[in-house]
Amino acid sequence: MRKFIYCHFAYRRVKGTTKGIFSIALYADKEAKRLVAVRTRALELWGDNQYITGIQAYEHALYSLWELQSKLLEYGVTNVILVTNNGVLNSWIEDIYRNKTYTPYFKRATDPYKQGAVKELKLAVGLSDGTIKENAKKYCKVDIDLGKSAPITNNTTSKLDLNTYRTIEDIMCYQNIGENSLTDITEM
Repeated sequence: MRKFIYCHFAYRRVKGTTKGIFSIALYADKEAKRLVAVRTRALELWGDNQYITGIQAYEHALYSLWELQSKLLEYGVTNVILVTNNGVLNSWIEDIYRNKTYTPYFKRATDPYKQGAVKELKLAVGLSDGTIKENAKKYCKVDIDLGKSAPITNNTTSKLDLNTYRTIEDIMCYQNIGENSLTDITEM
């Protein structure tokens, strides 16, 4: 049985610095109501361009998934759906050769996570169609220490709480029947 998790990712460029704040929020449901984990980092920007920063946010999402991968696999998660409300970035992720100017940045973002690479992702990673509202921007806070590049997390939100986790089958059942049809992961 496949188990999905939704990875919302976002960024904020900090004025007056060469740093950006990148965040992901993992949710156990499509509606982004059941938060599983948050990862936020302040990193040096790859370039002074919003599109390049968007690609860097995508790389941060892949890196964070790689970091959390063993825990997610331990809990039976098999698939990750990336969520961003940036339509341009969405279309470029689908085809990294679409705009040749940014292809080298996409290669920089994705090559470390390909099959056989050092940080290979064993989870199947997909992309939402862009109609889901992204819920990670609220974690891009400018009051974090911009000198740190290590994860800045709150222990209460970064631990995996999969007691509220739903599978894709549960989501489909929920949409058709109602909330009473949900199966708790502890019962599986």
